[in-house]
Amino acid sequence: MASSRVTFISKHTRPIAEVKHHLNTYAAKNIFRRASEALLRERIHHKRLELHLCSEELYRIHLELGETLTATDWEKIDKISFESSRALETTHRESQIKKSEKHNPRQHPKLESGPDKDRSIVNLTDLHIDDATTSVLAKGLNFAITPRDIPREKIITEVETGIRKLPRLVADEIREEVALVLRNAKPPKPNMTAGERTALKALRENQDILTLPADKGNATVLMKKEDYQKKISELLSDTIYRKLGKNPMAKAERETKAIIKKSSIPPEEKRGLITSAPKPPRLYGLPKVHKEGAPLRPIVSQIDAPTYRLAKYLARTLQDHTGTTTTHVKNSAHFVEMIRDMTIANEDIMVSFDVVSLFTNVPIAESVEIVRTLVDSGIPEDFPDLVNHCLRNSFFLWNGDFYDQSDGAAMGSPLSPAVANLFMKRFEAVAISTYGKKPKIWLRYVDDTFIIWPHGTEELDRFLNHLNSRHQNIRFAMEKERDGKLPFLDAMVRRKGDGSLGHAVYRKTTHTNLYLNAMSHHHPAQKASVVSSLLHRAFTVCDADSLESEKRLLTTALRKNGYNQKMVLKRAKNVAKYHARPPMERHTTEEDSVAPAAKLAISSSAELLRARMRNGWKIARGTEEGDDIGGEWIGGTGQPPLHAIVCTLSSFVYFLRFFQRSGGHMPYSPPMSGRMVRSVETLGIKME
Repeated sequence: MASSRVTFISKHTRPIAEVKHHLNTYAAKNIFRRASEALLRERIHHKRLELHLCSEELYRIHLELGETLTATDWEKIDKISFESSRALETTHRESQIKKSEKHNPRQHPKLESGPDKDRSIVNLTDLHIDDATTSVLAKGLNFAITPRDIPREKIITEVETGIRKLPRLVADEIREEVALVLRNAKPPKPNMTAGERTALKALRENQDILTLPADKGNATVLMKKEDYQKKISELLSDTIYRKLGKNPMAKAERETKAIIKKSSIPPEEKRGLITSAPKPPRLYGLPKVHKEGAPLRPIVSQIDAPTYRLAKYLARTLQDHTGTTTTHVKNSAHFVEMIRDMTIANEDIMVSFDVVSLFTNVPIAESVEIVRTLVDSGIPEDFPDLVNHCLRNSFFLWNGDFYDQSDGAAMGSPLSPAVANLFMKRFEAVAISTYGKKPKIWLRYVDDTFIIWPHGTEELDRFLNHLNSRHQNIRFAMEKERDGKLPFLDAMVRRKGDGSLGHAVYRKTTHTNLYLNAMSHHHPAQKASVVSSLLHRAFTVCDADSLESEKRLLTTALRKNGYNQKMVLKRAKNVAKYHARPPMERHTTEEDSVAPAAKLAISSSAELLRARMRNGWKIARGTEEGDDIGGEWIGGTGQPPLHAIVCTLSSFVYFLRFFQRSGGHMPYSPPMSGRMVRSVETLGIKME
């Protein structure tokens, strides 16, 4: 039997009311709640009465002293008593606030003090930042504030969009389930204090200050709007940019539609490559806080631009042709795998080469010709013209004016990495073959290259000059090993005494250890993925000598971001088990996958949402049983969070659309993960 008790305390020690009950029924809980609220109201009334009596007594003493004392003495005593009362009130108020925050630590989270917090905020203005503003900015720009209201209209609209083609009875049952949940749904508890909300509002209303993400390190930067615009104007003064006299959107949209319709792209995919309501690409800058003067890195947001979807489609096709050489590096994990069994001589030099501003210096004409050579490798003959069209339409909007980039790939275009990779693939092959002495190891990831050079320092300098003389646009910056260590990507490579290479996770000096805050209004699965991703990187990149120190560092950093240490250690244990398996068994266990070509079939329509829209909506085991992400994500006692509602409905609509196209059965060729299968089944969709 459950037992509940509420006690009201007066004068810190004397109880004035106490209620107990030993029944766990719904009626008993309601009676207990109403009694508790009634007693609380009575206590408030009692305190107000005491305050009234105290005010009357003070007024009586005030009149008595006014008749006894002289005007000068009364003014001094009145001033002293007023200041004393204000100081006492401030002290008591601060004490009560601290007590409230101590009793509700999850509702009022605070980032631990330390160098990480100091580095997470870069103030480039003369604006004074108080504690509340610091606390808000230290949460990170990806921190999601809990909504004050459930967006019922938006949710209903999305559901109606997804079920409009379903049979009437099925759609009505789904509407009933949605309506039931939305009627009982309550907004989640606030994850910011009143002071933090006030500080955030003040930042938003300050039109002279911009809040920006740093180029690297995940820091938050405060910059004057005037300085930001001045730096953008300096970037646009480069000869590579020219101001356009008219809006190029209509022409770009018209030409993009025409070239897609005439292309050899399959008809069923053409329609999805045409943007129905395109938006102009927009220029923005990210401050490089690690460099003097904090210059901006120009980025052009191509999302919803006329050529954006076509560029993404072409990038997927070209990506298959970028990793065909032995020098290509896919990512840090691949790099570590490539150097795992390497040995290095004492006279060898570890070096990294970095191409300066590669994307904006890639020559378009030469890149298109390189793509044209891939026709013999199987790409359609008209793809080079499609690539040329996307690269040439590099205009963007800034401050109401349109500009064009005369050459080079735009930072922000989905096609830029693939084109840059193809260009560097050709460049490195020619550069190495035309130099007499070869590097012992040459491994390249886009514009970063890891080299082991066996021919001495002087010959290395001559080799660098050779690379920089191969093309007028391409310039390399060189970094040599220091104390037997060299960073490459996010790995720190170090010499060992036996000639082998050790490796650990590398963090730049600008790194802030700021991750998605555990109190952010994100789905628990997203927060859990932050922990898992960092742990997977640790096990993948670190060797046995550095793994334990990396795990300790991650535990400390995640705790500072509000994550529960017990949950982090549990995740670390699960990740360790995963990496302890042989590589071939990591994706083929019964837990992680099922047979390919499994078929999905819709069961009773009433079951589609019922399982996940009741009992708290813990969607598809977003966290494993017993996990504590660091804060409550259920909005109100037993009520679903907003993100849970949206995620469940989104998943539901997503699968419904597939079923609408397949008549109730959808062959799924790739293997489905065990978690995906469980997610599907919790939506009421049976696996056959």
